[in-house]
Amino acid sequence: MSTDLIVSERNQGFMECTTLENAIRVSEIIAASSFCPTNMKGKPGDVLVCLQFGQELGLKPMASIQNIAVINGRPSIWGDAMLAVCQQSPDFEYMKEDFDSKTMTATCTVKRRNEPEHTVTFSKEKAIKANLWGKAGPWTNYQERMLQMRARGFGLRDKFSDLLRGIIIKEEAEDYPTKQINYGKIENCKKVEGITIENEDKGNDLVSDDQIMELVTLAKEVGANLKITCDYLKIDSLDQMSISQWERVIHKLEGKLLEIEIQKNKNTTSDVEMTDAAKEFFAEEEAA
Repeated sequence: MSTDLIVSERNQGFMECTTLENAIRVSEIIAASSFCPTNMKGKPGDVLVCLQFGQELGLKPMASIQNIAVINGRPSIWGDAMLAVCQQSPDFEYMKEDFDSKTMTATCTVKRRNEPEHTVTFSKEKAIKANLWGKAGPWTNYQERMLQMRARGFGLRDKFSDLLRGIIIKEEAEDYPTKQINYGKIENCKKVEGITIENEDKGNDLVSDDQIMELVTLAKEVGANLKITCDYLKIDSLDQMSISQWERVIHKLEGKLLEIEIQKNKNTTSDVEMTDAAKEFFAEEEAA
């Protein structure tokens, strides 16, 4: 059986996974490339599963990794990609979207062949009832877009459940309650004075599970309360932290750990054991 990568004649430049061997090779290439999303980079197994899921939806490899995301352990798809999946079906006739700026209501009308039109609305009132309106992030910065995506997601899922197979739009999945870290289990939790992080934009690249574990371990050593850090950054849980925010928090915690080690050495080291250089170092620390 050939393991060569097959290039689609219908869409030159994109690879098709016609066999498991092909898919594994494609996954390895993607996982090692700069085009791979951060949460799957270096993880060919995750890429492989993503490609399989995307293929079942009718998406090509690159479209799969760019449009499928796992939120709280459940795969989801960007709203624009969900529409693209449905538009490939011969049963898809049309979709119309409208927005009433006065009532802040998004309307999505979907027409499937041989079936009547199906209309779904999602309004500011519904968003308030679901505790979404004013929530930090897209629900504050892109309110019309979020209302539009929610109406679209419900409409397409209602009429094309056979194509979407239970998958929801990423914009909706991100609003579900996230798995929280039990801060009460972190020993010696207390507020660490002096640890402040600028509340900058989070960006699109979020931390990995390994980075979260590294952060939790370091916080435990220092005695930091990560709940305070999450509140300061206006995020609900650690998995919503961006790479840049994570780096800043790690830097602060490492600095605090160094201070603790220095203080420990000062308290346990006698003047006889200390070198002149060490004495000078601690003298500068006290002066600062």
